[in-house]
Parts: sequence; structure tokens; C-alpha cells
Amino acid sequence: GKQNENGVIDILEGWAVCNHCYMAYRTHSKKDDDGKRKNYGLNGIHDHLKQCKSKPKINLTNNQGQNVQTTTSAIQPKFAYNKKVLPEKYILKLKDAELKFVVAGSHSFNSLENDGILKLIYFSGRQSIQEEALSKFDQYTHQIRSSLEESIQQHCVAATADIWTDDLMKRSYLDFTVFFVNDIYELKHTLLRCKHFEEEKSGINIWYEIEKIFQSFNLSFRDTPVATDQGSNMIKALSLTDEARYPCLAHRTNTVLETA
Repeated sequence: GKQNENGVIDILEGWAVCNHCYMAYRTHSKKDDDGKRKNYGLNGIHDHLKQCKSKPKINLTNNQGQNVQTTTSAIQPKFAYNKKVLPEKYILKLKDAELKFVVAGSHSFNSLENDGILKLIYFSGRQSIQEEALSKFDQYTHQIRSSLEESIQQHCVAATADIWTDDLMKRSYLDFTVFFVNDIYELKHTLLRCKHFEEEKSGINIWYEIEKIFQSFNLSFRDTPVATDQGSNMIKALSLTDEARYPCLAHRTNTVLETA
């Protein structure tokens, strides 16, 4: 970044500086008219790191008494930012990027403290990002409740529910998606829950989880039709309180094609 007349560091977005020789390189291409970038993660930075002549060296002695040169900085990132001088808006952007790294990539919070990652860049840390995740979750939940409120009052909400298994990890998940119409008659949808379902897949256990979703987002019981497959446990779950259930056309078509 560059210090302006007010003493504040202005960050140059799209650029990174080598922490050894201070040579600047682009990290991604410029935005087009739609605000999108054509290229992320240009190779210039990584190519430079392999041959930067300004890397400090340390002389070590091996078992044969010979001097061996190696690079320093076991804990100093090659590209780093100073949190103490970074403007607040960029700290928030970095936290958001770290949170997306964890959530979108299904990484653990511990990955933020991995030695290999820390050699490349400073992270806010596991505890900080955990708190950020909870804060974002509460924020998004509140936004979804607000967006659903009018549609619920106008009886314009429907849902789909399904239990599926991850082929790689062999884990079962329950997802629940709602569809609603806004005040200008646009059809919208949002995923309310995708939960690792460890319990027995019985009708009563499925209903307990769906009931929590209804209560959490103020959905109307017996007034929110749900489309599901023909699984006996899912049918049983929604019949416990006489919820409106409709067979899923996509599942039914798939069954017809498989048995044809």
C-alpha cells in the first residue's frame, strides 16, 4: 500500500509485494465492465519467489561438517500485511476471504494455523474466524427471516426436503430449501439447512429436524407444502403433523427411467 496525506495506508487492490525485495506483482487481472475478473492468481508472484535473490540465507552445518545454505523465515510469510496499519475495511475483507476459504472449501478451522499456510500469508487465526463464522451465520439467518416474513404472511412459501449421502465420505445429509414469491412476483429460493444427519433415518427423527427448521425461520405449520421423494421415512415424517406433502416430479421421473 501507500501512505496518503492523512497518514492512512491505501491498499492497492490486485497487487502483492515480495517481502524480501519489495518487487510488486499483479495478483489478478483488472475488472471488466461487469465487475468480473478474467484471471485470478497470476503466476508472476510464485515464479518470482522461486528465484528471488534478496532472500536472506543462513549457513548451517550438516553431518559431514559442510556448510549448507537455506532460506530463513520459517514463520515469516513471503507475502504479508501489517495488521496494525491495515484499514478496518480491509481487515474485514480479509476475514471474509478467510471465512470463505474455510466454508466453501470444507476446510477445518485448524487449517488456518497450518505451518505451510503460515509460510505464505498471515491469517487472523482459528478463534477469530470461528467468531466471524458465528457472526455471519446470525447475520444471514436474520436476513433470510426478514425476506421470508411477507411471503409467509401471504401464504406464498413452499419447500423441498431430501436426505442424501455423500459418495466419497459416506455421510448422510438432510437439506431443506424454501421457494417463495416476492412483492414483484419473482420466484426466489434459499437453502435453510444442510445438516450432517447422524441419527437413525426414521420418520420421527426426520420430523424433529424439520420442526426445528420451521420454528427457526417462523414457517407456518400445515401451510408450507413440501415436495419430497417417495421414501417411506420422509412420508412418515410429514404425516406426523399432517403437513402438506407432494411427490417430487424429478425423483419420480428418475425412478421411471431406471425401471423402464
